[in-house]
Amino acid sequence: MGGRRKTDNNRNKTKAVIHPSELHSYFYCPRVYFFETHIRKRKSIATRIRLFFGSIFHYAFRLRDIIKKYSYEIPIETDLGNLIIRGRPDAFKIDKSSAYVIERKSSKPPYKGAWISDIMQAAAYSIILIREKNLKEAKIEIRYPNKSKVFDLDTELVSMLMKALDEMLLVKYSNILPYAKRGNRCNSCPYKQECFSLDEGLEPDKQELFEPGSWIENLNLIY
Repeated sequence: MGGRRKTDNNRNKTKAVIHPSELHSYFYCPRVYFFETHIRKRKSIATRIRLFFGSIFHYAFRLRDIIKKYSYEIPIETDLGNLIIRGRPDAFKIDKSSAYVIERKSSKPPYKGAWISDIMQAAAYSIILIREKNLKEAKIEIRYPNKSKVFDLDTELVSMLMKALDEMLLVKYSNILPYAKRGNRCNSCPYKQECFSLDEGLEPDKQELFEPGSWIENLNLIY
């Protein structure tokens, strides 16, 4: 038994790995995920300040998690066959056959519901828990500074997650250039220059080709 366990561990070390935080980037903008994976830039001072205050926001709930008996920042993973999902959920609790996953965001929430990128990150944690703990269902809570929204992990969310994971493998390990989700987000994107220059280099007929992530174009939030 010991020898088999060692072999399985070695296999996992060479298998493709996707982190839930990467799903967050992919649903925010597939092209941003491409750049973060292959030409990651040094974070600006403003970005590092936002990350610092984001960390404070997360730690502010630590005592609450302990009192309410939530697990927090525990590394979890599951093997989906063609890849491993691995991450550390902000907080979660398991009650009989159900998981309750909390994803905290210090950013500004949408006017209704929650951002799809936040939901899909939490959905990935939920999938891990359901598979590894042999659960039947999961609920997801996206908690912003001034509001929160709860969702059931339904078949639609799982289907979107699996589709994105397949595409992310192509982007991460085959260097396939994905779709650019254009909008106001482009103005503050650190990869704006590289992104637009790539599209300018395409011939007009090739700009009509299918790009991974194009189906995410109109997926911004879920009520």
